[in-house]
Amino acid sequence: MVIGYILYNILIIKYSITFYGKKVNPISLYSYVWCTIVLLYELKWIEYYDLTLQTWTILFMSQTAYVMGCYLATKITLNNYQMKKDYAIYEKDAESYIFGVIVLITIISGIVILLNVFQYFSIFGYNLLSQTNELYSYRLSGSQGISKIPYIGVFIYIAMIFSAVYTVNYGFKKFFIIPFLLIILDELTSGGRASLVLAPLMFFGVFFAADLKVKLSKIQIGSIVLGIFLLFISISSNRTAGIYNIYSSDLFKKMTNDNVTFYKIIEYITSPLGTLNAFLASPTFSFGGNTFMTIYSILNKLGYNIEILLYQEDFYVPMRVNVGTMLREIIEDFMFPGAILVLILTGFIFSKSYLIFNQTYSYLSGLWVAVLFQIISFSFFDWRMRSSAEWIILFFGSLIGYFLDYKLEKRKNNKYEKNVRNIN
Repeated sequence: MVIGYILYNILIIKYSITFYGKKVNPISLYSYVWCTIVLLYELKWIEYYDLTLQTWTILFMSQTAYVMGCYLATKITLNNYQMKKDYAIYEKDAESYIFGVIVLITIISGIVILLNVFQYFSIFGYNLLSQTNELYSYRLSGSQGISKIPYIGVFIYIAMIFSAVYTVNYGFKKFFIIPFLLIILDELTSGGRASLVLAPLMFFGVFFAADLKVKLSKIQIGSIVLGIFLLFISISSNRTAGIYNIYSSDLFKKMTNDNVTFYKIIEYITSPLGTLNAFLASPTFSFGGNTFMTIYSILNKLGYNIEILLYQEDFYVPMRVNVGTMLREIIEDFMFPGAILVLILTGFIFSKSYLIFNQTYSYLSGLWVAVLFQIISFSFFDWRMRSSAEWIILFFGSLIGYFLDYKLEKRKNNKYEKNVRNIN
């Protein structure tokens, strides 16, 4: 079955490159991610249970639905939304204005992040990296003694995304390293690793949708990627304390010299597929419990009493795991027919945003490309819309992005009218 799945994806990738003209696009991204995860799972480096026929069927049908949504967007967008790529590039006088907005967002969110981080310094000291296990346990227990300022720090992701769009239009500035550093610092306080991957996915996802050669040197890109990779490995190594790779195959133990860190990384990225497999054997239903968790939390604060599960049900696959891919969570939210609609809609929005950004390099479409790029890239792990951060980024980022695009359009029109008057 795995060979058929890989051949199916090879055909889809070739088809997508024909449509989009780029090797990395909304359709091929899904294929790259899921082919990699399915292949790693089926290699049995970790002794997972076999995928059932039902799981294979879900994998094929879900991906087909997503591709249909992407395809529909290409037909509508390419036929009805042709524009020139001079939307922002020629507006050189707007460069300082856009940069100022990015700096302002970075300063506001950065102050909040630092205020939160200083509280952790007072409890754990300055070397947070060496205490990731303790920090992770502390977070799960409710972070008693920490009074964090909520939500505002999330705006640092908006600054980072807009810095990527700015880079496409005007070139990279050293200041844009600051949002990355603040995100890393904030993630260290939780003992987590996810943001170390999600942030670069958002940033570089914008570049993949652009036709221009991004004004960012290979050394700059390599330095960012290498630094984040080493930090991810370091945290993963610290998080393996007390863990034994008892489910590794003999081959994998020989390949990695029985290294627990490598075992944990492979388990981290492949075990959610095993959870999906187990979940489908006895699925549960809670309408919108994952997708609308943020909205339900707001309603509960207004007096409603909607049940919310902060942490999902554990499954043994054979090790205990609770995350189960994007598919598990949207199926749990809307059952399979509803999940198909969600996948079609997700593919449609991603593809449409991708194509519009490719034509305009606008800040609104760039924001949606960045968020959806990381949602699909991380779909093997979970459904990112479960997080309140995603809702904050999309809602407030869209408002700010629309405002920036409006200002650029207004400047363009004013400049055009001025030129016409000068000619006359």
